[in-house]
Amino acid sequence: MVQRENNLANEDNVCLKAVELRKSYISGKEELQVLKGIDLTVEVGEFITIVGASGVGKTTLLNLLGTLDRPTSGTVFYKDQDVFKLNDRDLARFRNREIGFIFQFHHLLPEFTAIENVMMPTLIAGMNKEQSFKIAKGLLQIVGLDGREHHKPAELSGGEQQRVAVARALANNPKVILADEPTGNLDRKSGEAIHDMIFRLNREMKQTFIIVTHNENLAQRSDRVIGLIDGKAEILKGD
Repeated sequence: MVQRENNLANEDNVCLKAVELRKSYISGKEELQVLKGIDLTVEVGEFITIVGASGVGKTTLLNLLGTLDRPTSGTVFYKDQDVFKLNDRDLARFRNREIGFIFQFHHLLPEFTAIENVMMPTLIAGMNKEQSFKIAKGLLQIVGLDGREHHKPAELSGGEQQRVAVARALANNPKVILADEPTGNLDRKSGEAIHDMIFRLNREMKQTFIIVTHNENLAQRSDRVIGLIDGKAEILKGD
């Protein structure tokens, strides 16, 4: 069980709270228990990394926190909202507006430019094109891609593509950004540059990050490190 213990903590500062999250899969006649009861409270502006051996359930946990999958039991609260009480349509709308995702592979749409890719979440949320363009342009400037707005992914380096993915994740000003090995597909220099940028966004914009990683340097720079072992979680660093 992992939970930030602070009786004096201001509940208004809580970004999300996972309560007894469990996830099982049926394999033939057997039930495979991946997560066996995870409690986790995340405060606004925290930078948390999740570590553990391959296959231990890190991505499964991230998918539950991001509402990409539903738990077998337990739930996740964003502020006071129990998100898994939402139907699939409302949950998808919530996910688009309130959660940003960065994956190991950037998943940019190849036929669209950098700025068009960053505009996608706000356009899906119903924002007008002019305002969406303005926000996307500003975010590309923040992630260091000023002047590269109209380049398509194939015209960008791997590090630049991942910067576009970070800007896209920020587009709707989400409550939290979830990242799954966001630099695992990059060379060391490009990966370290992305790490530095993410930490700057965390410190300057007070953006909350939860990142699954095998990178020890990234983990040690975070506020808290959560280790997953046999479906359970423990704090390896931080309160």
